[in-house]
Amino acid sequence: MNALLSHEPLFADVHPDRDWGKLTRFDLLDFSDLLDYFKTRRKILLRVLSGLKEAEWSRTIREEGKKRKESVYWRARTIVMHELDHVGDLEKKFKK
Repeated sequence: MNALLSHEPLFADVHPDRDWGKLTRFDLLDFSDLLDYFKTRRKILLRVLSGLKEAEWSRTIREEGKKRKESVYWRARTIVMHELDHVGDLEKKFKK
């Protein structure tokens, strides 16, 4: 979202599990609460992304410790690919 609000924002190198997870303590939530949280976040993100124009998809961000810039499109694609891995993991667990 910062990439849509600021010119080439700098993203801090924060790992979702190692760093953010220490603060949020998702591990203490009931599964149903956690699932509701992620569903809501996903709905909001999809609403924002579905309304983007081509120029907005091309906006760039910089990530701490990296020289290259990434587009909003590339960052969104990276998130999707990451989440698809999790979906695959869940499918395997439910098949057992």
